[in-house]
Amino acid sequence: MSHQEPPPAWGHPQQPPEGWGPPRPPAPPKRSTGKVIGCSCLGALALVVLLLLAGLLIGGDGAKEPDRITPSRSTREATQERGPEGDVKITGCELSSVTKWASARLLIDNRSSKSSDYSVEVEFVNAAGKRLGEAYASTLRLAPGQHAEVTAQGLSQISETITCRIVKVIRFAS
Repeated sequence: MSHQEPPPAWGHPQQPPEGWGPPRPPAPPKRSTGKVIGCSCLGALALVVLLLLAGLLIGGDGAKEPDRITPSRSTREATQERGPEGDVKITGCELSSVTKWASARLLIDNRSSKSSDYSVEVEFVNAAGKRLGEAYASTLRLAPGQHAEVTAQGLSQISETITCRIVKVIRFAS
């Protein structure tokens, strides 16, 4: 008896001719992990640079003083007003020499008998009375008789002399 060798295809899968058999599985999707990590690192670096630049612009060199501008209504006028409008006084009106953003420093005095929340709208106007920008400030849970100093910071760049005006004061019992 002779020992017979099996044909070469036995025990091994055969490839069907082109066009026969099940379709080929789709190619695996390309992975872009390297791109994602690279872009994330670049974005983080750009954010750090922007924050540093913003800090330099806002902080300035300390040598320049902001332009001081007088408030539009006097302290005496504010104390004579009744209601929530009389609780708020403008103590400073400035235009930053670095960012050219206007800001109004406010003193809120809760003259009511209840703890209150305040929301104040301020506008920045030029000598002709044209509105150049606005800002908002608020304080929460101010006890009766308690004072709070807040700043209404505008975000519009202004290049002319301004006056700060209180537009609206809203007071809610808290």
